[in-house]
Amino acid sequence: MSMSPMLAFGLATGAQAFMQYRAGQAQQAMYDAQARQAEIEARSRAIQAKQAAADKLTQMNSVLASITANAAANGVDALSGSALSLQNYAIREGSIEYHLAQDNAGIAESMGQYQASIYRSAGKQAYQQGLLSAATTLASGYYGAKAGQQQSSMTYGPSGSIHGSSGSGSYFTSRGLTEAGPFTNV
Repeated sequence: MSMSPMLAFGLATGAQAFMQYRAGQAQQAMYDAQARQAEIEARSRAIQAKQAAADKLTQMNSVLASITANAAANGVDALSGSALSLQNYAIREGSIEYHLAQDNAGIAESMGQYQASIYRSAGKQAYQQGLLSAATTLASGYYGAKAGQQQSSMTYGPSGSIHGSSGSGSYFTSRGLTEAGPFTNV
């Protein structure tokens, strides 16, 4: 059983359109995976920043303990004078470093979400481009097949002039969409 050229053309066009659609889906899946990866990396950076914040508190406690121990060893009141000033300084600096580390954690998470949204947007664009390419391929195939049918119904007269029915409908030409079709009756 032989397949008509029009059927083969239609099947090839349909297959090409389907592959363009699937390529758009595949690109979207890739961008979605990159978005998930960006979120995971951001969470990891945020956890590291939170750990750094906790380490700053541990360091601050060590400094405060050291100041108190030195003051007591030297017979100085740890809650007044220079010892108290050193403790207040250590608390102030430790608090600043702690809050900076906490801010870094928040920034890391926000940047990860931002990057993920960029990837998701790119994925959506890729999917839409796949749909548009598939639709364009189907439309081109349809109008190409229509033009092929019109040309196959043409006959040549004795002087080489083309005779035949122009049919109805619209045709794509190098100058755009026309209603008259590529050939007219002579």
